Amino acid sequence: MRTLFVFSLALLILSSALAQVRDYPRDLFNTAQPVSGATPFPNYDPYRLDQLYDKRHEIQLQMFDLINEAALRHDKTVKRALDLQGRDLGPIPSLAAAHYKWVLGDKSHLDWLLAEDKKRGLPRKTLEISIVANS
Repeated sequence: MRTLFVFSLALLILSSALAQVRDYPRDLFNTAQPVSGATPFPNYDPYRLDQLYDKRHEIQLQMFDLINEAALRHDKTVKRALDLQGRDLGPIPSLAAAHYKWVLGDKSHLDWLLAEDKKRGLPRKTLEISIVANS
């Protein structure tokens, strides 16, 4: 009985290891291609998630810079994209979007900016300097 248990356990471990090594067809996981045209990854790499997160963070910082430059230029063409994206911008670009809307005349966003500044523990002077510089 014990031999059968050990053999079954060994078979289970072996089949589990083989499942992890097995090469699955890549198109099986390419669910984004029909909708967004995303290029599938050529192979499975669990560490790619960290790389993707780093890219997402970099993109959010780029969005932050672009929105703040639009505020500085008083460029109203960005407003449509900001209205469309709404809360999906993420925390970093949302700060810039509130600043943008404040600069273009929606003064209600100043209270939200100050509350976010206080909540996140950022130095209040940093926000005040950027508000004064862009007004």
